[in-house]
Parts: sequence; structure tokens; C-alpha cells
Amino acid sequence: MIGTRSGAWGPIGVVALVVLFVCVLAPAVAFAQQPNRRASIGADVYVLVESETLTAKQSFTAVLGGSSMTLEGGGVDVVRIWKGLFARVAVAHAGKTGSRVFVDSSLHVYSLNVPLTINMTPIEVGGGWRLPSFDRKGHVVPYVGGTALWLRYQESSSFAEASENTDANFRGGAVFAGIEGNAGALNLGVEGVYRTVPRVIGAGGVSAAFNETDLGGAAARVRVGVRF
Repeated sequence: MIGTRSGAWGPIGVVALVVLFVCVLAPAVAFAQQPNRRASIGADVYVLVESETLTAKQSFTAVLGGSSMTLEGGGVDVVRIWKGLFARVAVAHAGKTGSRVFVDSSLHVYSLNVPLTINMTPIEVGGGWRLPSFDRKGHVVPYVGGTALWLRYQESSSFAEASENTDANFRGGAVFAGIEGNAGALNLGVEGVYRTVPRVIGAGGVSAAFNETDLGGAAARVRVGVRF
């Protein structure tokens, strides 16, 4: 209904994901295995919740009644790889139900009263840099980073033909910045995230009517984790 373009990962995309994952984490593993090194490398394992305002605001407002979605998920940051360098793998999921709609030439939206469920699952693989702490004990630490992004996007309706539903995978990128507070093994992070998945919608349907092409968005994220 939104109007996606072709963009499945396929075998090449899956291989690229695996290769990128290995390239990001390999330095951490190598560092940890070197003899006579002080065991300083660590891993933050966390759960996360975020509110994302989608770039294609008009398209999603027409279908879902609003342009924001709540995502829940988790991830791991491998920290202290080298100085402030860390690696990240995170996954989240959001689902929301609205209605199929018709948009006329004047951009008036008419609900067809046919339930439509949209699911979005972004997978992020990348890393970042932890900046100097705000306090001497290192309890409050700002950080920045970026990731490659793989997005699984699904539209489904119980009254639709199989060909009318959508199950596609797209590639994009994300940047983030945040601040982390820790007390012992526990830590709390607050982040701003911007995702872009360009030129994957707008081929038809609602997104074509509103001339919107990006499945990304801006999100505010809270994460709670434990450091090992």
C-alpha cells in the first residue's frame, strides 16, 4: 500500500552482513586473545526502546493515523577495543495496524476500512567512539557512531491477495549520538538516532502520491544494560 521498490538482500546481501559483522568484531577478539594484555575489553548487553518519527510522514499518517512508531529490541556494544573505539550490533522491531486508503489527485485521503498491518525490523551493524567522560570516575560518557542498516519491511492484510502484501528487505545507514551513565555493571544510555533507507518507496501507492521515497526516520532511544 505504501508502494515499495525492489530491494531484497538476496545471497549477496546476507554474505555482506556476515562479512561486516566479522570485520567489526574481529579486532575485539584479537585484542582480547593477545598475551600479557590487561583484560580491559568488555561488552554491554542491553535492551532498548525507542520512538521513531518516520521520514515519510504523510504516507504513514494516511495509513496508520500517525508518523511515529515504537520499537523494542536489544543489542551488544563491544567496548574498549582500542581507546574509545567500540563495535555495535543491535536489532529492534515495531508493528502497527491501520487501514488501506485511497489518495485522490488532490491528495485527499479516503479510508477503505480494510485493516493493514505494517512491521519494521531494523538491524544495525557498526561502531563508534566513546568521548572523554564528564566526570573523573568515568561514570558519565558521551559517544557517537554510525552503522550499516538492514531493514525488513512488511505490509499485510487479511483481505488482500498474496501479491498485494509486501515482505521486502532494504539497505541503508544510521548515525547516532548519546550519553551513558553507569554504576558498577549497570548502565543507562539515552541516544538520538537518524536512519536513512533511501529510494525504496515511491514506486506506487500512497508514497507515490505524496512523493516520499525514504523508509528511515529520526528516533529517541533509551537503553538499559549490563557490562560484562
